[in-house]
Amino acid sequence: MRTNFKRSAQTDVDMRKKQRRTLQSTLNTIGILMFIGILIRWWTVPFAISKDLRIYYNPDF
Repeated sequence: MRTNFKRSAQTDVDMRKKQRRTLQSTLNTIGILMFIGILIRWWTVPFAISKDLRIYYNPDF
């Protein structure tokens, strides 16, 4: 009866790397979408910052 422990250990390591890559790519995608949302908000919401660093509504935008 032969067993190959290296093969099963290798498979477990490969699965963990694949799960990590999947999680990382998911989080990267969420981060990119959040950043794009912030950029869109800056262009569409008419708020500005005064010299006193106060946020105010600017209808001239």
